[in-house]
Amino acid sequence: MGEKTEAEGGGNQRARSARLAAERKKKQEQQAAYAKRPMTPTNKSDRQQMADMSGTRSPKTQEFLNNQRRVKQTQDSIEELTARRDDTRNPIARMNLDNQIRELKAGGTPVTTEFARGGARAGEILTVGVVRGGRYSGRQGFDPGSGNVRMNPNTGTYQSVYGRGGTMRSDGSERATKPATTQSTTIQDTASSTVSSGGDQSVRLAQLSTAAAGRKRRIFTA
Repeated sequence: MGEKTEAEGGGNQRARSARLAAERKKKQEQQAAYAKRPMTPTNKSDRQQMADMSGTRSPKTQEFLNNQRRVKQTQDSIEELTARRDDTRNPIARMNLDNQIRELKAGGTPVTTEFARGGARAGEILTVGVVRGGRYSGRQGFDPGSGNVRMNPNTGTYQSVYGRGGTMRSDGSERATKPATTQSTTIQDTASSTVSSGGDQSVRLAQLSTAAAGRKRRIFTA
């Protein structure tokens, strides 16, 4: 049971990936063109210019921008998970993806990784789980409270100790990182672990905590 054919309503994720790749290419071209613009003479000192570049946003403005960023990240993840759900024939995968979509719509925070360089999907963000109410649902190996992931502070994405997104299948097609574990497993709760969002270290991505340290939770994988 793999992906649906286009006649069956599949191909949604491939179409989304192609659109995102075109958007990334356009952005890179715009950045390259901007970098080639001649510098405008200024009477400001180097220190003043550095201060201007760092910005002096008020806490209220920064909070608004952080909230906007979180909303955009959640919307992107819901769109991606929906495309993957609509493409798959596997009923277990559909159930797990539906669970993550519900968690995000209920206020959860997406946990993401990034496809590695060198592939067609390099730079694309992949949603691997959701944190909501101190509980992580997603691919084992990406739980932010487990200590088994490293965060890229520039993108807010995570790299699992088991590997990185965008590795290759034996047939040459790309796949996301998936550790060699069972589909569903049980782990001990972690207490009071804090995760920072990528673009702004001052923003907490999720507060992973529990009232009973011995209580176990299920981890749903997709």
